[in-house]
Amino acid sequence: MYLRVIPKLLEGFFQEKEQKGKSSFYRKFTPDDRKINWHKSIYLIARIIRSSTKPYPGAFAIIKDQEFIIWEAQVFDSQINYQNAEIGEIVEIFNEKDFLVNGVDGTLLIRDSEIKPSLGLIFN
Repeated sequence: MYLRVIPKLLEGFFQEKEQKGKSSFYRKFTPDDRKINWHKSIYLIARIIRSSTKPYPGAFAIIKDQEFIIWEAQVFDSQINYQNAEIGEIVEIFNEKDFLVNGVDGTLLIRDSEIKPSLGLIFN
């Protein structure tokens, strides 16, 4: 397509076509869209983190009124739920930087973040 279209554009030839159907748009992405609500599905949280990662500003979570950026996460397991833990609580830590967060519908593995995890830490 490029080989066919670009030469015509460079020659100044192009045809305008009216859009068929109703036009649509999506609202501007705001900082509030990057804030993690731990009472949402872990699948939605993982998508928010993935869509906000580098080169974008990153998704953020709040602990004791302080924001922390989360760069990478993935759904760990939708069957495992720590019933004695709160939603948004760090329940497992691996190799000092990867950690599991208890969610409403499973656990989320945080792979890259600005957080120094400790067991029992709870995200707001």
